[in-house]
Amino acid sequence: MNQPIEKLLSYELGMTAHMLQNNINRKFSGLGLTRSQSNILFLLYKEGSMTQAELMQRLNVQGSTMNGLLETMLKKELIRKMQSREDRRSRVISLTEKGMHIEEEMWTALEHAESKITSALSAEEDKQMRRLLEKIRLSFREEEGR
Repeated sequence: MNQPIEKLLSYELGMTAHMLQNNINRKFSGLGLTRSQSNILFLLYKEGSMTQAELMQRLNVQGSTMNGLLETMLKKELIRKMQSREDRRSRVISLTEKGMHIEEEMWTALEHAESKITSALSAEEDKQMRRLLEKIRLSFREEEGR
């Protein structure tokens, strides 16, 4: 197939996702966060305290990577790490007040990015876009056997 790469839908989707991710990353870096750290904050805010092993599983992050992320977040006083009462080998991770405050600021950044996307679309286009993206995700999940 000898067509320009720009004509491939996968290229267009990838470039758009990359631009969106860069926009969000710039906003999060202004809060002193990486995307990976923000994912941890979002999950802890939504789900509450969880073990380090649960975080690793839910975010699909390897142990050594998770350790580094958590240590950085501990130094920034965004999280606390305590020994589990049920299993002394486990560590329970929870948000500090500072972590909760930063998580709320992250939502402002995300809402701005969401507004940028939705303002370019009509209400019908928005619905259609969501349906089409879900259809694509389902196709990949089926291929991966999930």
